[in-house]
Order: sequence, then structure tokens, then C-alpha cells
Amino acid sequence: MRRGVRETPRDRALTDEELKALLNAIGDGSAYSDLMRVLLHTAMRRNEAASLQARDLDFDKRTITVRAEVSKTRQARAIPMDEALVDMLRQRARGLKRDGFVFGEGSGFERPFSGFSKAFARLWTTMPAETARWTLHDLRRTTATRLHQSGVDALVIEDLLGHLTGVRGGIAGVYNAATTLDRQRRALAGWSATLAAFETPEPIPTGVASAKPSK
Repeated sequence: MRRGVRETPRDRALTDEELKALLNAIGDGSAYSDLMRVLLHTAMRRNEAASLQARDLDFDKRTITVRAEVSKTRQARAIPMDEALVDMLRQRARGLKRDGFVFGEGSGFERPFSGFSKAFARLWTTMPAETARWTLHDLRRTTATRLHQSGVDALVIEDLLGHLTGVRGGIAGVYNAATTLDRQRRALAGWSATLAAFETPEPIPTGVASAKPSK
């Protein structure tokens, strides 16, 4: 049957102000907030991040493995573990069995995180009233867009995203066996610095009194 409505590709990417509001809202250390930070710092797909297990984290090599069985392309890949995530992931993985889910639910974290709809609804209440609607997949697009804007090579971004199309697709992909993990790491370090700047409170201008009440 012919579709009644033509679907249009999404092109939503978050602005600086929206990223600042988001980062301010996900600092409570909850599983959902920490999962959101992983999405922002890695450009992983939602289910890839939610399915992370303790065995997927290599703190010596500073890598995160996306297993083939949870990858959309059914191909495993390793992506950099940015320094901004190391302490949080280490704490979450501490005491877990190898197959325990880092953002898990239930006794022993034997199930992956699943409460996305309710958690996102709560998160949305903290966003500025004028914010246009966005989705979790838009965080992935936002990271990719910012990397492109900063001059990161398209091959590096496609590998980070786990795409098998574009510069990795067709005959070009067959003849390009280059690995880009080190370049991904440098690209994400730059993006992480941008996110950290968004989290830093703006300094009080010289000559402006502090809001702290006097005794």
C-alpha cells in the first residue's frame, strides 16, 4: 500500500543554549542522566549505550566495545572512552559481573535500561519553554554535526557512528581498510572540551556584587 504521508529525514541538532540546559539537567548521577552523557560523548545509538555491559569497558585501553549483537549493523566496533566518562563508568561497572548491564535494572543489573519514555518526559520538563522538540537520536546527530563543523574527516565520523554507508560504503569501503580509532579519540577530546565549557558557570562580571547574602 502507498503511504499516506511522506516521511522527511530529521535534521535537528541542538544549539549551544539547548546543550547548556541539557548538561545542567543531567548532573544528578542517575542511570538515565549518566546514559545521556555517554550518548553525548560517544554518539552511540540509544540501544547500544543502554546495552553496555561491564565486559565492554576496557579502562586500560580506554575503549568501549559495541558488541555485534547490539549493533544496528550487526558488526562489532570499538570506540574511544573519553576521559570525561572514565570515572563514572568505572564506578558503575564496579562490582558488576562481566555480563551485568552498566545502566541496568533489576537485581544484579541483569536487564538493560528500558525506561526511556518516562525518563525523557521528566527531562523535558527541565528544558526552556521555547525549546523545539528533539529526540535522543538528535544527540547523535548533534555530535556528528559538531565534529563536521570542527573539521573532522568524514571517514572518522562515519566510523565513530558505526555507518557502513557513505565513505565506508560500496567499492570505496571494500578498498579502504584504514582504522581511525586514534583520530576518533582526538576528535571526541575536542568535543568533550566544548561540552565541559558549556557546563562551566559563566564568571560574574567585574564590579557586579555576588548574589550571596551578607551576614
